[in-house]
Amino acid sequence: MEFIQFFLFGHLILAFVAGFVANSKGRNSVGYFFLSLFFSFLIAIIVLLAVPNLKGNYNQPSRSCPHCAEMILAQARVCKHCSREVEPLEPPKASVEAPQHWLLTFGSVMILVSVVMLGVWSVNVPSWVNKVYDPELLFQRYATLAIELLILAGSIVAVIFGMKFTKRRAEALKREIS
Repeated sequence: MEFIQFFLFGHLILAFVAGFVANSKGRNSVGYFFLSLFFSFLIAIIVLLAVPNLKGNYNQPSRSCPHCAEMILAQARVCKHCSREVEPLEPPKASVEAPQHWLLTFGSVMILVSVVMLGVWSVNVPSWVNKVYDPELLFQRYATLAIELLILAGSIVAVIFGMKFTKRRAEALKREIS
């Protein structure tokens, strides 16, 4: 039974890694976490390697040149195709949406991990309480429970701080824009 707990914990850690990699590529970290959790870590990583990176400067606004009709950047002063001067367009205003703090994602995933591990622990309770009276083994089992409860409590604190930091970041962005 210990092997199953180790396997489940390792599977959850690998799912968390897939979510982290997805977040670093500008993708939905929670979606890739669940893809990795329910299907396979390898499938999630292969999909992440196949999809393009959304973070970066790929989405620059463009427009067509009024003289040659070729595509140029919206802020260009001279067309790169016909070398004629064009009037630059105003850059769009920045959005106020603040990115989530990493503590929020990490805490949410760790709450899920803790709940699964507590579920595995509670399913195993009847099998070892009734059969084993070894005090050392009972201490080990209850120490495992205490560690899992500490992880759950720490995860809840991480989510609370992540929400707080995300709110602060959004307020700072609003002040910058206005």
